[in-house]
Amino acid sequence: MKPGRRYPSKILLFGEYSLLQGYEALGLPFRRFGADLALPAEENIKGPGQGQGNRVLEKYYNEWLCNYREINDVLDLDQLGQDIGKGLFIESDIPSRSGIGSSGALCAAIYGNYARDPVNIRESEGDENRRALRSFFILMESWFHGRSSGFDPLLSYLDMPLRLLGSGSIVQADLRGAIPAEMKVFLADAGKKEETSVLIHRTIKEFMQGLGGSGPGEELGKLNNICISCLADRNGAAFTGAVKDLSGFQLANMRWLIPGRLSEIWARGLAEDSFYLKLCGSGGGGFMLGFSTDPEKAGGVFRSAGINTINVELNN
Repeated sequence: MKPGRRYPSKILLFGEYSLLQGYEALGLPFRRFGADLALPAEENIKGPGQGQGNRVLEKYYNEWLCNYREINDVLDLDQLGQDIGKGLFIESDIPSRSGIGSSGALCAAIYGNYARDPVNIRESEGDENRRALRSFFILMESWFHGRSSGFDPLLSYLDMPLRLLGSGSIVQADLRGAIPAEMKVFLADAGKKEETSVLIHRTIKEFMQGLGGSGPGEELGKLNNICISCLADRNGAAFTGAVKDLSGFQLANMRWLIPGRLSEIWARGLAEDSFYLKLCGSGGGGFMLGFSTDPEKAGGVFRSAGINTINVELNN
């Protein structure tokens, strides 16, 4: 195994579901949590959690990675298999099924350690490199969810904010000073988990349509694109209104993805204009993403409800 590094979790600011239909997306690495690969300090001696982390890798390796020639062409699967036999495990503090990229970080870690000719993160400026890497990550990550955009592991591997354009181009995003100075971004823990693949399949079947098609999927894509454009243009007033519109749309049209205990709080934020919640990943549980125009008031609401929040800094 190559000398590893820690691969961060991610936050998809905008683009959940709609990026699968060709709309834009905007995300950033979230370095509060991360994952890497490790071998046991002594062979055949596994500490707490190491055995489970090894079994996950072994299952992924046998059921998925070894079954695709395209993966074997890129990854040294022989070496990976040998290391799994020695007890290689995923060491991660990223909460699983929480919408912040635990499977993406795992894919990034495997690629970073076992790719025969990995993309150098310092030399990844070319759009062609990013597109090719995203395509490979789509294949790698699809085992976990049934369908992947490849964007989560790309954020984790390149460790930089990225904007996925409608054309498919991927550019580095500068988020410094993008939101209004008085606005705070945070994660709200819904306190439950959901099976991501089930949610993705149901949402695509019942909600999404192709790019340019009529229906709620088109409206979601347009609202996401507006939020991203407002951030890029540093238009704080328009951004606040756009986030509110997106939050209201998701509450009205995607309620099956919003845990029951959060629906009332979600609606309260909209009514009081103190904070706006949106999905953070597939939804259904885990974390939701919040934008607060009145952080003190919003904090009181979540504390009273016993819901933990985590601040998110965009200026890194």
